[in-house]
Amino acid sequence: MHNRFDEIYNIMKEAFPKHEMRTYEDQLALLNQNNYHISILESENKVVAFITSWELESFYFIEHFATAKNVRGKGLGSQLLKNYITASDKPIVLEVEPATSDIAKRRIEFYKRFGFHLNDYKYFQPALQNDTSSCELKIMSYPNPLSQGEFEICRKVLYRNVYKIKADK
Repeated sequence: MHNRFDEIYNIMKEAFPKHEMRTYEDQLALLNQNNYHISILESENKVVAFITSWELESFYFIEHFATAKNVRGKGLGSQLLKNYITASDKPIVLEVEPATSDIAKRRIEFYKRFGFHLNDYKYFQPALQNDTSSCELKIMSYPNPLSQGEFEICRKVLYRNVYKIKADK
């Protein structure tokens, strides 16, 4: 995947605000993690969509999912997500922005169409770069909603394994 990394990172920069992504070097270093995976969809030998995910103890975590700006709205992202879900043998969780804007609401509804559930628990994504701060997000889960206890376990696993910080509380 090293040979496609620049294509993936360029799509990531188009799709995500700075505070929701790592630096180029930190993101590239993740390729050396055994439990970090990238699924891609290509068209005309170019990456047009990708999912970065972590295989964790009892679930998969989709960290980034994006489609190239020039092919959005053509069903390619839906195709990739559907394939990812079909291939998964564990529950899946992902982070979304709270439903405070039209785009955030549309994104949540997109995931709901695939069977994800919005879990209304307080959650903050830790800072991913030195010059950014943590941000409030929501956890969505597939195929079932999370109980408060399941959510707390999920949060601790993400903090420990993905963000490399100790989960307080």
